[in-house]
Amino acid sequence: MIKNCPVKKFKKSRSLVYDPERTTLSSSLSGPKTSLGDSANWAKLKYYQYVDGSSRSGTALEIKEDMIRKLIASSILFLMFAITTGCGQQLPPEESCNFVTNSLNRRVSWYRMPIQFYVDDSLSNEQYDAVLKATEIWNSHFNGSVFQIIGRTGQLPEPELDGQGRVIPDGYNGIYMVKPELFSNSLARDEQGKTSLSFRSDFIYEADILLDASENFYIGDQTLSSSSGKVELISLLVHEMGHALGLDHIEGPGNPVMQSKLRYGEVRHDITAAELDSLACEY
Repeated sequence: MIKNCPVKKFKKSRSLVYDPERTTLSSSLSGPKTSLGDSANWAKLKYYQYVDGSSRSGTALEIKEDMIRKLIASSILFLMFAITTGCGQQLPPEESCNFVTNSLNRRVSWYRMPIQFYVDDSLSNEQYDAVLKATEIWNSHFNGSVFQIIGRTGQLPEPELDGQGRVIPDGYNGIYMVKPELFSNSLARDEQGKTSLSFRSDFIYEADILLDASENFYIGDQTLSSSSGKVELISLLVHEMGHALGLDHIEGPGNPVMQSKLRYGEVRHDITAAELDSLACEY
């Protein structure tokens, strides 16, 4: 019999402080191809830099091993949760704060930061730069990186969806440009992009961002007519990265980036108080 089991949420291992003056890029990479399988190419990725100024050296293999360790850590956290509930104590519900919640009405979020993404080579060089820009926008609001772009690769597993339209986890946080058929079993048929979260208890362990390759994307600060039929890619990526943090849609004044609809030709790069106040509930 287990006694004195704590009812505790093991998270917030890294403090994120709002810092409107910070504008440092999240990655020193400019778009190298990174192999996930060819041992001759494992050492191609030598260096990347955290926004907070710290850095680490290592090969892509070491980075992959680090991701595996994080998966193991998330499994251990799940066992902690199971032991806690095994004491007859159920974790109490939480206010959603505009987060995705689990079946116990508790917010889901990451145990460690930064969230490290691989970018599939289905994205062009220009689209990869848009990913870096969206990453910079998010990281510029915090005294410490929330996202880390590892690099581009042609060896990410092709995303597969389950019967509910969610990506089946494969151990990688990936950003992909996919055919619209991959959205066919989703409830929202008009999606420009979607983010799939995999979580155990209230801990996210994988996020995958899928972008509809059939959309007519453009990149920039210029607002176009809604009749243009074009989607501003940085705005879409900023929105989907908000989902990757655990945020749900946010409607209301101030033009939040987490609104459920992004109109053709609309530019929405500025993270608002609505998102920052919501994130403060959890991180």
